[in-house]
This record gives sequence, C-alpha cells and structure tokens, in this order.
Amino acid sequence: MKPSILLLLLSFFITGVSAQTTLNQNGTMYVCFKDTQYKNVEDLQSFLTSNNIELEKGIKISDEQFEYLKNQAQKLKGNSDAVEKLNRIYSITIPYQNINEVDRLYKELSLFEGVEYCVKPLKKAPLPPSDIAPVTPSYFLSQGYIQADPGVNMQYAWDLGYAGAGVTLKDVEYGLNTNHEEFNEKNTSIATGMTISSAVSESYTEHGTAAVGVAYADNASYGVSGMAHELDGAVLYPEWTAENGYNRVYAITQAINNTVAGDVIMYELQVPVSGDGDFVPAEYNSVVWDLTKAATDAGIVIVAAAGNGDQNLDLPEFSEYMNRGDSGAIIVGAGSPDVNHDRMYFSTYGSRVDVQGWGYNVITTGYGDLYAIGGDFNQYYTSFSGTSSATPIVASCAAVLQSYYHTQNGGYLTSQQLRDVLKETGVSQGVASIIEPIGPIPNMEMALNYIDSNLLYNQDFSINEQKMRLFPNPATNKITVLLENSIGNSEINIYNTLGQVVYSDIATFDRKEIAIDNVENGVYFIEVKNQDQRYLKKFIKK
Repeated sequence: MKPSILLLLLSFFITGVSAQTTLNQNGTMYVCFKDTQYKNVEDLQSFLTSNNIELEKGIKISDEQFEYLKNQAQKLKGNSDAVEKLNRIYSITIPYQNINEVDRLYKELSLFEGVEYCVKPLKKAPLPPSDIAPVTPSYFLSQGYIQADPGVNMQYAWDLGYAGAGVTLKDVEYGLNTNHEEFNEKNTSIATGMTISSAVSESYTEHGTAAVGVAYADNASYGVSGMAHELDGAVLYPEWTAENGYNRVYAITQAINNTVAGDVIMYELQVPVSGDGDFVPAEYNSVVWDLTKAATDAGIVIVAAAGNGDQNLDLPEFSEYMNRGDSGAIIVGAGSPDVNHDRMYFSTYGSRVDVQGWGYNVITTGYGDLYAIGGDFNQYYTSFSGTSSATPIVASCAAVLQSYYHTQNGGYLTSQQLRDVLKETGVSQGVASIIEPIGPIPNMEMALNYIDSNLLYNQDFSINEQKMRLFPNPATNKITVLLENSIGNSEINIYNTLGQVVYSDIATFDRKEIAIDNVENGVYFIEVKNQDQRYLKKFIKK
C-alpha cells in the first residue's frame, strides 16, 4: 500500500554498474559426458583421482519433476532426449584463486573423447543486462510501451479482460525488493532456500525490482501498472545466494525444478564471450543451453535477454553456438521506443534474436533515479533500459497470450509456438537497421487475433497421419467433423465453457454432421477420441 507522501523529483542520474564484481569464493566447472557411463571409464577415473577431483551431480532436479519434464517432452516433442541429457552433466568445485589450475583442468578434461563439453567458472559475476548510456529520461508517468505502436498494445488485451491470470512468472537474476509498494500486496516472493547474498550490491538487486515491475506491478491508481498484473505470482530465483555463492546454473535449475508447462521463466541474464563488455544471451553457456532446451521441450516458456554486447551472432566466431540448433527460448533484443523500431546500438543481434522490446524510456519500479517518493526505498521508480527493459516487455506479452489461450481451451502454447506468434504478428524492425536483425516488436491485437484464427478456430490437428477438421466455424445449425484415416469407433463429446457435456456419441466415421440448433449461442469445445489419439477443437455457435 502506498503512503501519502509528496513526490520528490530527483535530478536524473544513470543507473548501472561500472565494473563486474570479482568472485573470490569457490567456482563450479561443468562437464557433460557423451553417455551416462563414460564417467566410469578407467582413464577418466585415473585423471580425476590424480587431480583430487570429485564429480557431483550437476543438475539437481527432483526425481518427481524430472519424470514430469520427461513425460511432457515425450508428449510435446515425441522424445525426452533433451531432458535426459541433464543426467550427463556433472560439476566440479574449484577454488577461484587458482586460475591457472582452472585453465589446466579445463583444457585436459576437454580432450577426453567421451566429454561433449566443459564450461569454466566465470572469474567475475557478469553485469545484469542493465541501463545503457546515453539514456535521456522522460519525466512523465507514462508507460507508452503498453499502448499501441510504438508500444505493444497491451491495452487491447486488457480491454478484453486478459492480463496474465493462470500463469506464473519466474525471474532468474540477482535480486528483487518484494517490499516495494507495487509488490507488497501481491504474490511476489524469493524462492525458498535461496537468500540473496549480502555481497550483491543494490545496483544489482534493484535490477530485478525494475524488471519484475514491468510485468507485475500493481494495477492501482498510483505508480506504474504491470503489463501482466493479473499473473498468479512472480518468483525470483537469485543467481548469487548466501547458501550457494554465485551459481547461475543452480538458479536456473531451481526455477525449472519448480515450474510447470505453460508458465514463463525470464532470463534477465547475459554472459561475456571473452572480455568484460561483449555480452550475448545466457544460453551461449552450454549448460544453460541444455537446461533451456530441456525446459522448452517440456512446455515451459523461456524468454531471455539477447545481451548488451553489440555482438553479431551470425559471425563465424559464434558458429558453435548457432550450430547447436534451437533451444526453444524467445531471445529478445533492444529496439528504439518509436515507430522506427531500430536496433539500439548496444543490443546483440543476428538471426537467433527473435523479437524486440523498448530499449529505453521504460518507466518502472526500482533504483529511484526518476522518482523517490519521500526518499523511501520502497517507493523508488526508474526509467529502465537495455535488453533488460526489452525482455520483461516480451515476457509479459508471452504470459498474457498464454493466459488467453489457456482460458479459451484449457491448454497451453509452447515456447516455440508463442515465439512464432510474436514473430508472425509483430511490427517489423526499421529498415535503417534491418541488416542487424533483432526481430519485430510484439503487436498484441494482431497476436490475439492470430491465435483466434490459427490456433483456436481453424487449427487442424495432425497426429500419426490422422487429421481432424471442423466446419463451418462459427456455425448456426450444424457442424461437420472430418477425421481422416480413423480406425474403428470414435468417441465424440461437446463441452460448454463450464466443462459440461452438451453432446455425446460413439460412432465409426470419416465424416459426421452434428446438429447444434438445440444448444445456446456461445463457445464450445468438441473432443474426438480415436484409438489412443485425442483431438480438441474450439467452435462458436451463433
């Protein structure tokens, strides 16, 4: 709840961090084997023993969640290979102060035939993908990114009654002020057993306050409004904790360990390639990529910052990363907050970057460089920028689209499907920077209409060469259902939006006409079960 205190407008200063923090605790090296048994090979065991190395399970996901992810991936992708690969990743704890020893072990381990990859621990905690100079703030309480072009037109979804209900957001980064007046009466929390480290500075922790504020700030008569303010909740998974030190992989693992299909995990993260400023997506790290692939295969939505490194991911030096294929994540670049939608000079770009959000002038919670009401830390507001501000804009769009889809038919879109919708319906990047692609900016009106036209009303479901079609849609007196290559009897059920059965039949058919003149006007779902296949389609009776 916001106290009644006069606004104090502070002179603007650029928020950010001038240098990365050097790590001085133990670091974690990760090694992925080509098969689960290779860790027992004699030569490798001899090397580990002679170097006093002890392998530990690298990805600690509960058995129950692991089985859930496997089953989801099998259902959605036809295999669970990406999930099962997580069992081949191990960790090694190494003191940070012995940098030469880290380099030696990395090189020698990488030479073993059965090692798919090794990932060295970072020497410095990477900057969050935060505010970028020069940023000239706008001193007005206007969130233009919520409105129509040059914004994403989230207002259109709000007017239809959709703002993220039924979806939970998980944010992976350094910190979050859950006591901020925009969060203190909402379901905002820090993951259980993950205490933000006291070594993390306020300039890092406030980054999460700003990012989550874009999505989940209270939609009240004060301050700012979150784009997806009806989310079921927002949870921070900090990458630097009192319990585990700096460990990004652990933070992502725990986010996945506590997420179900349909929910959104946001990577407010970036990683340097070689220096301090050449930042690219966090999934450039092979372990992060494998975790991301496993999660998206299982139906979890991942939205990730492209990074503020001004790197071209299509250059040859990124070929190993690009040749891994598609992780399933929605990668977000930073664009200009105007109708040109040009790439901001700092944004990493390339064919792997899917969509863009505003790269500056995003009014949100935290920092206090724009407004600090009564000097109260819990009433700070900022003008956010970078791929940091762009990413929660896109994550909010994904969450609201997911909420809409789930409300309409009870299912969930995958990360890849949501990405396709956003790319297909967005407003194109400006021609001035199109050779440095960061993708279109979302257009919520077009995206919602696309889901109606292509994923709800007119989608053909194809499984094992069978296909179900329904027409006309909308319909008045009857609908016709076609089921190609059906085998034996099919069970047919029609449900209203309350889940009540209004029609049921068992029949053998390739084509069947069903009279609907005795049901009320409205939205219905037809379900057809044939053998071990299930088909579901939405239609409208008018």
